[in-house]
Amino acid sequence: MSDHTLGAAQRSNPVLDSVFARSPALATSALRCLLASKAPATSRRYLAAIAQFQAFCELSGAQFPNFTEEAVTEYILKLDSESASFGRLALVKPALTFLEVAQGRPTAFSRATDILLNGAKRRIRATAGPARKAPHLLPADLRAVLAFVFPPGCHFGHNNAIWARTAFRMIVVYHTLCRLDCYSKLRAHHFEKVGADIVITFPSAKNDQFHKGNQSCLAATGTAFCPVRITKLFFWRFGLQFGAQANDTTPLNFRLRRLGEATVPVRTGLLSRAQSTRDLQALLRAVGIATPATEKSVKMAGVSAAFAAGATPVQVMHAGRWRTPEVPLRYKHNSFEFKKQVASFVTAIPDPV
Repeated sequence: MSDHTLGAAQRSNPVLDSVFARSPALATSALRCLLASKAPATSRRYLAAIAQFQAFCELSGAQFPNFTEEAVTEYILKLDSESASFGRLALVKPALTFLEVAQGRPTAFSRATDILLNGAKRRIRATAGPARKAPHLLPADLRAVLAFVFPPGCHFGHNNAIWARTAFRMIVVYHTLCRLDCYSKLRAHHFEKVGADIVITFPSAKNDQFHKGNQSCLAATGTAFCPVRITKLFFWRFGLQFGAQANDTTPLNFRLRRLGEATVPVRTGLLSRAQSTRDLQALLRAVGIATPATEKSVKMAGVSAAFAAGATPVQVMHAGRWRTPEVPLRYKHNSFEFKKQVASFVTAIPDPV
């Protein structure tokens, strides 16, 4: 489905029809606002789902975009007969409701269509395997990685530049509780030395779409694996510059290239998510850790460490830039440490007399 098709559907809204009759040029603005009301990735998924439904309507002779409950019912049953993926089924109602809101019309979804849709989702989930959770990673594992790559007293780090890049990414994710996509948006100039500490300005805010960016802090701990010491070492090794004044736009999740005898960052382009994960798992194997961990495992380890140190859910929420404390609590409740702690509360079965 094209933006033009969505725009045509949106212009069937009688209120907007009146506005466009007076100012036709505002149709483009209305479409931009409609698409911007969702995150870019969500808008793309909705447009793809609407396009699939539109193709179904054209083949079956159903009306579009003024579709009916009958068309929605037939579409759900068709997806079920094709054993459509859970993700595709999950998008049906939010995507088509999004289109209906744009049209300013009553919904074609009913109690009956909701029951059918939920039944189809339950049926397909019954055939799928269990939900995959990020493998567990202990703070001791991170300590082993840092001792291997950035040992105390070292002024350069391990000769393997890929491992240095990977270990530094682990440090930032662990201490700021950021996602890999948030880390991938960081540039060298987003790191600012403030006294003995380092402030990181994330260019986009996951907890407030109207606020462009928010900050986290790497605190100088004076310990063997102080994140500030390792950050300064990492920046020096790869020729990165701190602060907005230097305007060093090198991405932190940079790719590498050979330049003579040296390995240097590529100043443009980013390392892919898949390669980032492969590098992390290769580094863990080199240290002797067999866990197929991901960056999410590192973030979970950071959340667990914060709670273990006595931080409150609200404090962890702010540190991780989440909207509610329920999110870090979800990480806590899924952690091995929490499950082990709860298990220890259960009275042990007594030994036989």
